[in-house]
Amino acid sequence: MTSWIPAGFRCIEQQQCWSSAALTSELPGDTSAAASRQAIILSYDESAPLLVKAMVNAIHLGHQLDKPVIFLRDNRTPIPDVLPDKFCVGLQTSGTTGVPKLVFHQWDKLLPAKTLSPDSRWLLCYHPMSFAGLQVILQAVCSGATLIADTSASLEQKSRLALTHKVNAISLSPSQFRVMSLCWQDDKPQLTRLTFGGEICDQHTLELARDLFPDTSIRHIYAATEAGVVFTVADGKAGFPADWLGKPGLPWLLEVKDEELMLVRDGQTLATGDRVSLSSERCLFKGRLDSIANVAGAKVDLEALEHEFMALPGVVDCRVYTRANPITGALVCLEVVAGTDESDTRSEIDRLCTQLPPTHRPRIIQFTPHLTLSQAGKKIRSTP
Repeated sequence: MTSWIPAGFRCIEQQQCWSSAALTSELPGDTSAAASRQAIILSYDESAPLLVKAMVNAIHLGHQLDKPVIFLRDNRTPIPDVLPDKFCVGLQTSGTTGVPKLVFHQWDKLLPAKTLSPDSRWLLCYHPMSFAGLQVILQAVCSGATLIADTSASLEQKSRLALTHKVNAISLSPSQFRVMSLCWQDDKPQLTRLTFGGEICDQHTLELARDLFPDTSIRHIYAATEAGVVFTVADGKAGFPADWLGKPGLPWLLEVKDEELMLVRDGQTLATGDRVSLSSERCLFKGRLDSIANVAGAKVDLEALEHEFMALPGVVDCRVYTRANPITGALVCLEVVAGTDESDTRSEIDRLCTQLPPTHRPRIIQFTPHLTLSQAGKKIRSTP
C-alpha cells in the first residue's frame, strides 16, 4: 500500500534517486524476525546506505502488516515487552527530558496538518530517526515533493547540497543554521520556507535568518518526541505570546510552574524541563533546567553565561559546557566560532572573563570552525 505517497515524490539520497516505485514488500534482513513477531524494527547504522529509503519502506510495510514500526537511533534503548497491536510508529526520545525511551505515535498524529507545494525541494538536516527528522521526511513525501538526504554529510557538506540541488525548504535547529549560514555568505539557496526546531530559537538567530533570507517564510516550532508538535510561532519573535498560556485550542494546554513550562492534556502533565520568564505580552525561554551546573558549590547557568559570550564582538557562535572535575565537580568550558579576527575575539573573551566570578570563568577555551552538536543538532552541555 503506497496510497499515502503521491506519485510525484522522489528522494535524492547519497546521489541516488528513488521514488515510491522503489518500495518493496520484502523486509530488510535485520528486521525480518521482529516483523514476524510483534513489530518492524529498524536500527540506525551510520554505514548503511539509503537509510531514509529503508525507513519509508518500513512504514510502507507497517501499513500492509498492521504492525508497529520502531526506529531505534540507539540499540541500547530497551524495547517494551508489550507493544501496540496496531500500526503506529515508535521513536526514541533524545534524552533531553530524561533517559531515552520509546514513544509510540498514531499515524494520523505524525502526518503533516497541511501539505505544501509539490515543487518544494527539502533538505534533511535532522537525524532521520528523530521526531523532527521524520516530520521533514513525511512533509516531503505527503506533499509529493523532492527530498535531499545524506545522513553521512557534515553541515558544511549539507550547505553545499542545498546549493547543488536548488533546495528551497529547510527545517533545522538554530545551532545547525548558524553553522550553515557561515557557508552561505557568497552564495545561498533561494529558500521560500525556513523552519527552526529541535532547540529553542533566540532572537539573535531569528534576526540572522531574516537578514540572510529577507523574503523567506520563517517560523519556529516547539515540539518534543513525547508530545509531538505543541505550537508554531511565525511572528519573527523569540518565545511565544503570553496569552497562549491556559488558552484552549492548542494540542496541549500550556502552564508555568516554578518557572518551568508544563504541558497538560487529558489528565496528563508533561514537565518539559524548559525554563521560561513571563512579561505582559511574551513568554520567553531562559534555558534548560539541566543547563544549571554545580561548580564548586556555585550554581552556574550555562545558557545565560553563553549569551554573555555571544554578545561579544567577533563571536559568531559559541557553546558553554562543563567537563567533569574531581575537585570542583565540574569545570566551565567554552567553544567558540570566531569571525575574521580571532586575536581580537580572544581579547574580548579574556576581558569578559576577568569580570566573571571564578566559578563562572571558562577554564578551557577552544576556537573551532564549527561547534560540537548532538545527533539531534543540539549543543552538548556536558562532557565526561
